[in-house]
Amino acid sequence: MPFPKREYYTIKQVAERWGTDTDQVLYSIYHDGLEACCWFDEREVDYFEFKGADAYRDWMVGYVGISAQQCRRIFRPGDIHVRSFYVLDSGGSHFRIPRSQESALIHPSEVIIRSCACKTFEAKFDLVPTIASVLTIQNKHDFFLNGNLLSFGAVQEQVIRMLIEALKNGDAWVNGKTLLHKAGSQAPRLRDLFKGNAIWKELIQSDKRGHYRLRENITVEYAREKEKAA
Repeated sequence: MPFPKREYYTIKQVAERWGTDTDQVLYSIYHDGLEACCWFDEREVDYFEFKGADAYRDWMVGYVGISAQQCRRIFRPGDIHVRSFYVLDSGGSHFRIPRSQESALIHPSEVIIRSCACKTFEAKFDLVPTIASVLTIQNKHDFFLNGNLLSFGAVQEQVIRMLIEALKNGDAWVNGKTLLHKAGSQAPRLRDLFKGNAIWKELIQSDKRGHYRLRENITVEYAREKEKAA
């Protein structure tokens, strides 16, 4: 039985995923918008729904966002006490620990990167994870990435199959307009074809000049072939 999908990574694990060092990951947090967070133990806080709004008391527990400025302090020598955090996926909500309470002690090892934040950053900068992934095709139409079932429309599926075939033929990069034309799509761009199905970014890599390929870290296998070999 496979493990549940990982929801977050440590700083070290992100570095390993990208084939770099932790200093580069921290730089990405400080300067490039990589979102960091940590676990916040349950306590009463002053909650703000948006900047400039009046605060009201509420209870908070769970993963919360840490600003780049706070991360700079956290990763300096020694622990750091933090009083303000933002609420993940809230569009601007944040909270503060009241002065009457002790601030939160955050150790560098407690800073994590959510899986969704990691993938958003990879898509933004077209980073290719160095950790190998397996794309399994079963019964002709079922696609699994690392054991997780993917959902694609018929035209989307055809584009992925063309990229798989291009990889097999030794010329992995294919012009986006060629892919759309051969698949019979009227979409002006490949990203328009896959609009609303963000998983495609985990499979397809762009050279930022109109060409696409199956991501370099992906190995393709066919379930029937695997079953016969077993």
